This record gives sequence, C-alpha cells and structure tokens, in this order.
Amino acid sequence: MRLAHLVVATDGSLPAQHAALMASVLASKVGGRLSAVTAVSTPGRVGADTGTLSAVGLNRLAEIEEIAYGIPSVEIPRFAEDHGADLLILGRRPHQNGSGDTPIRDTSDAVTRRSQLPCLIVPQTVSRFDEVWAALDGTERGMLVLCPAAEFAQSIGATLHAITVEAGLGGHEEAGRDLPASMGSVRIATALGHTQVQPILNVRRGDVIEEVIKELSAHPNHVLAIGTRRGGPAGRSGGTGVGRRLIATAPGAVLTIPI
Repeated sequence: MRLAHLVVATDGSLPAQHAALMASVLASKVGGRLSAVTAVSTPGRVGADTGTLSAVGLNRLAEIEEIAYGIPSVEIPRFAEDHGADLLILGRRPHQNGSGDTPIRDTSDAVTRRSQLPCLIVPQTVSRFDEVWAALDGTERGMLVLCPAAEFAQSIGATLHAITVEAGLGGHEEAGRDLPASMGSVRIATALGHTQVQPILNVRRGDVIEEVIKELSAHPNHVLAIGTRRGGPAGRSGGTGVGRRLIATAPGAVLTIPI
C-alpha cells in the first residue's frame, strides 16, 4: 500500500478540521504529498468551507486545493481517483451510543461505499496512530485486508495486530477471549505464520461488533483495518453489513480497504 499521495476531504466542520490536521501529520511522517478537496452542492458555501484549510494551516501544506461542485460523496472520491491518490482521509462525526441502530447516512459512509481507494476515517478523539488492527474473518477474500494493513502499519511505524471474532455457541459465558480457537481461527493463524510480520492473533467469540469494540476500547490510539465492498444504499447501522457498522461505531480510526 503506497502512501505517496494523500487526499483529505474538508467541509468546514470540526471533524473535518481534525481530519485535515491528522492528514498533514501523516503526510509529514510518510513523506507523502497532500492534497485537499472541498465538495459543495451550493456555490454560496465556498467561503465557509475553504476556511477549514486556513484554520489548520493546510493551505500552506496542501499541494493541490480544489473546490468541487456536486454531491460530496461522488465528487470527493472522484477527485482522489482522478489525481492518483493512494489514500483518502475523512473526518467522522461522533457516533451515538446506546441504540445499537446508529444513523450512518453521513458523508464518510457514502464516500467509502463509492471509493475505489482505501479510506482512513478519523474521529476527533484520535490524535495518534500507534497500532493497526487487521480484522480478519477466515475467508480467502477477507485475508486480502492483511497485506495492506501490514504495509500501512510499517509506513507509519505502528504495531500490527490481528483480530477475529467467532460466532458464539450460546450462553453469555462464551463471549470474550480465552476460548479454544475454531477452525476459522486456526486457518487465520496459519496464514499469519507465513507472513513476514507475523502479528499476534486475538480471538474473541460473540457478536462481532460488540467484541471488536470491547477489544479496541483498551487501545485508544489504534486504526482498525477492515475490508469493504463498494455499493449499497444508505441506511442505519443496525440493518447493514459488519464493515459499515464498524465504520459508524468503532472507537478509533478505521482504514477501509476495498476487496
């Protein structure tokens, strides 16, 4: 996974300002070029949106700054792809707790459903990227997450971990860690043993979303790497796939890898 050219999406919001700041830090760390795009549907909003760049000093760091008119979820990935970007960085609004059915009709969700590039979604609570956690499900397709996650971790100097969640067999006592690994976990561990990095596999059992969040809540400065598929309608987290639910509710940053 190359990080030669990073693109950050800005829209004038506080989450976007924080994402722009983290994008500049990341670009400096990896020695990459940084571009910025603001997508607006109404020309009258241009002045407010471009203020995001000067607010964080990004107007002095970004190689390209562009205002794109149209639907943000369409224009943002189009800009990144047209300019040969390697990574698209977006802010994320705070998720809602308690309902388990979080609205995910925001721009970051819509962009990741359309983007052909990896996307890094950064919440305001994250200020460093110390660990990268690759979420693996034991399938051949799911293992495609591992290589980009390892390359990203190496590029930013982060520690690589792997996590998988097996379906519970019934009974609350079976949730969590410290359980015998299933055949799916054994397959993942075997595959990890043949990689150069060889991260430790963390195996949990229970609900995928709940168990991933429990594990990562103890690691505040992390990036969760997940595989995503393009397409799909906007909706609510309770009625969509695991990947989109994790984007909406994960406690830290999320790296989406199209597979």
